[in-house]
Amino acid sequence: MTSSWQPHGLIRDQDLEESYQNAKKAIDSKGNSNDPKEFFTVHLWEDFLPYYFPRPDFKLNSEQPPSSKKKGADKQCDLAIKYIDDQFSWHILIFAECKRAKNTSKSRIRDLETQAQGYCQEFLEENDAAIVFAMTLVGPYVRCWSFPMAMIL
Repeated sequence: MTSSWQPHGLIRDQDLEESYQNAKKAIDSKGNSNDPKEFFTVHLWEDFLPYYFPRPDFKLNSEQPPSSKKKGADKQCDLAIKYIDDQFSWHILIFAECKRAKNTSKSRIRDLETQAQGYCQEFLEENDAAIVFAMTLVGPYVRCWSFPMAMIL
């Protein structure tokens, strides 16, 4: 039996379809707005990102603090993509902060982006890195940008 499923947008593999559908804001069969929780957003991106950042050169970790040296630091980014260097040490490449799709206003997205920028700034201040990247993930939607060290000096 053949499937009628077709790739769409960034969802190029049918294995991602269920996570995608769970994460997006939807209307049910009775016309009611579906309110997907934030963990559905996290699940989608945990499933999706390894397609583009595969092992063994990359790994995906959740609840990543931007700083390991600050005492009492309780900030944690939802997801971090790390890469391995020639000396087999892992380094953060991307901080990814997630929010659910429903009720996401411009000001909430701006707050999310400020939060991601804060993680990047804290990371760059502590580490010998020239650049780090950020992703803000709202349901199935993503925004990406770079934070070079020169931006925080």
